[in-house]
Amino acid sequence: MTKHYRNHNIRFNMTDEGGVQAWERLHSAEVEQDFKSQNAFVVAAINDYYERHLAKKNDPYLESREKEDAFADRLVQTVEQKLLSNLPALAAMYQMQQQAFFQAVLEL
Repeated sequence: MTKHYRNHNIRFNMTDEGGVQAWERLHSAEVEQDFKSQNAFVVAAINDYYERHLAKKNDPYLESREKEDAFADRLVQTVEQKLLSNLPALAAMYQMQQQAFFQAVLEL
């Protein structure tokens, strides 16, 4: 007969910042809302962490590329926001240039 469940107790050192943070995250409203149970959260966290560990082990530049990608995404987002906030002024300038051009053509 095979066991379907295994049990492992985890101790959180409440004098260690990492232990306190892990405990608070495990008992957060987000975990309660987003996961079926605390156990499901712990299983997902372990699997995600281990997969990332293997990916970084096999590709030592993964983290640097991710940071570069995040920087590029923030840069693009900032430029887009600036462009969109200046779009009315740019459109008005374009319209004025077009009107001046057509007026010059009509005067010929």
